[in-house]
Parts: sequence; structure tokens; C-alpha cells
Amino acid sequence: LLGEPPGERDALAQRRQRLAAIDEVLGRSGHFASFYVGYANGDFFFVRPLADEATRQALGAPPGTRYLVQDIERGTSPPRGRYLYLGAKLEPLGDEDHPEYPRQFDPRSRPWYRSAIAAYERITTDPYLFFSSGNAGVTIARRSPSGRAVVGADILLATLSASLGRQKVT
Repeated sequence: LLGEPPGERDALAQRRQRLAAIDEVLGRSGHFASFYVGYANGDFFFVRPLADEATRQALGAPPGTRYLVQDIERGTSPPRGRYLYLGAKLEPLGDEDHPEYPRQFDPRSRPWYRSAIAAYERITTDPYLFFSSGNAGVTIARRSPSGRAVVGADILLATLSASLGRQKVT
């Protein structure tokens, strides 16, 4: 799922074609705070559910936004950063250029990317503060079979704590 880099042309359009599968993964699990792919060329595709109105307002998302998609394409000159706002049926509600985003973030520099690209199995990071939200959590990630991308998902520590709290000790 999104593990191989798309062509240099229309990379975002190609990645958007897989949003239904990402929606299913995020909706089914209930544990993931985000799902993303970092590519060996520095491209990045990040999908984050916006679960409540306070989060939508804090991020300046249009009313009815279900997902914030943050995308970096480094195959353009200059590199392009975009935020897309999607509704419940994955319909576009907004599209904003964010030229500062590629300068601020490169997935290849992140510990989850470096650990996963060097491993042949899934990795789990130690807890850390997420770049996207500042919340604490862990990342599970795995490199693609070609080694040209890393697929990751974030889990908030608060979600882990709540899940563990529901477990019965026997």
C-alpha cells in the first residue's frame, strides 16, 4: 500500500488514488493517529484523521473535514508542499500550498525512517513527540520490498494507555 514511489509526474494524484484503502485502515483500527509514506527521494504522503471540531479549528480545516493530507513532492522545482482537506467521502474540501513544508520536514531524516529502511522487518520506535502534532506516541513502520520507501503509522501514547486500561488482568 503506497510502498513504491510513484512517477515524478502527478505523484500526488497517484497517491490520492489509494486514499480509500488508507481510509479503511484508519477507520478499522481506531488506534492510528496517522498513516504515511516517506520515499527515498524525500517525497512524503501523510494522512491524519481530524476526529473533533477543536482539532479542525486549530488546524484551520474547513467544516466537515475528516482527513488532513500533507504532501511533499521534491521532483518539482522548487519542491512543493500541499495540505489537502478531505470530507467523509474523501471528497476535496480544500487545497493549500505550503511552500515552507518541504524545508521544515524531510522523512529521510526521521528516526522511524532510518530505522525501518535499515531493517527487513517491522520496527517500533521508542516514544517521542510527533512532528505533526507535538503529541507523544510511537511509530510502527516497515520499508517497502524495493527499499525505496517506508510506510508508517503513529499511535498516541494516550491511545495505548486507554487500550491497556481496558484489558482485564487475570
